[in-house]
Amino acid sequence: MGLKSNKRILLAKLEDTYGVDPTPTGSDAMLVGNLEVNPLAAELVRRNPIRPYFGISDTLIAQSSGAIAFEIELAGAGIRGNAPAWAPLLKACGFAQTLNTVSIAIAVATEVATVTKATHGRLVGESVVISGCTDTALNGTFVIATVPTANTFTYAAAGASDDVSADGTPVMRDTCSFAPISSSLPSIAFYYNLDGVLHKMLGARGSVEFTINVKNIPVMKFTFVSLYSAPIDAAAATPDFTGFQQPKVANTSNTTAFSIFSYSGLLEQVNLNMAVGVEFRALIGEESVIISDRQPSGNMVIEATTVAQKDFFSLARAGTKGALTITHGTANGNKVTLAAPQVSIGNPSYQDSQGTQMLNIPISATPSSGNDEVVITAA
Repeated sequence: MGLKSNKRILLAKLEDTYGVDPTPTGSDAMLVGNLEVNPLAAELVRRNPIRPYFGISDTLIAQSSGAIAFEIELAGAGIRGNAPAWAPLLKACGFAQTLNTVSIAIAVATEVATVTKATHGRLVGESVVISGCTDTALNGTFVIATVPTANTFTYAAAGASDDVSADGTPVMRDTCSFAPISSSLPSIAFYYNLDGVLHKMLGARGSVEFTINVKNIPVMKFTFVSLYSAPIDAAAATPDFTGFQQPKVANTSNTTAFSIFSYSGLLEQVNLNMAVGVEFRALIGEESVIISDRQPSGNMVIEATTVAQKDFFSLARAGTKGALTITHGTANGNKVTLAAPQVSIGNPSYQDSQGTQMLNIPISATPSSGNDEVVITAA
């Protein structure tokens, strides 16, 4: 009986030590699409002996690696400021994660905590993560009960002592951001189970491309290279996909705050490929997957405008740099912002869309002081 295509599960977990199996479980399951796996991507060397007859010569394996590619829908973590379920993948593509907080004031009366934070933007029923309080009953993840004003909200804090001003240095989790790094690069392990056949793909590092197209679900396209491990027969884990949020289609309602060179044009699509240089490195004594560089670039398609509105041709000729930003999602906990503070543009070209001229503009995201060319923020 053949292996069933619908019985495929992908687990992913960051490695503590390079190439050492961290043993992913069902809670490390990745909700992916367009999954392509090449468990053995061998480099071959052909023998070339001289023989007195026709016939192909033998090939020998010079190195064995693995390759995997898939898409993940661009959505948040569900709770504002928490790390999204796809965070380990981004780290293994050469990003560092930061959980950002904001200072708050807390007063407690009859086990109800009132948080004060100017223009907090939180809603009833939303979850919030609080830490830094001396009274540990005030720390944790709570559901907002009421929002009396734009500057205050309350949550139930069972066991908390009455206090006009909570001791400690209380903070509220606000955003989770990812910025590129150039050293101490994490690696990740994949477990790919195909209907009871398990492929362990350890020591993996990769690259990612962000794609936002109108009337489509925005996605992150990941490609990874890994060490090779022989497959084994093993029961598949039970996947837990609860960390993945319902995505939103890219449109006027769901995709906001688009700006390029301070111009908020009418956007059809934008894609930015981090173009991370991922290489399998084989030496006598060690094999590994390394990241050697990154060259973030892509393109955007916007409705063509008059020169008075924005002269992209002059910007391209002058080599001018400007900021690109776009936010997808509107609800707290399910918003992701892509920002490239220093973008240069290539040769703009016209193309038709439904009888209207569009500008296809190549873009490159360049660093300023280093490791700052692209920032991804989940809020």
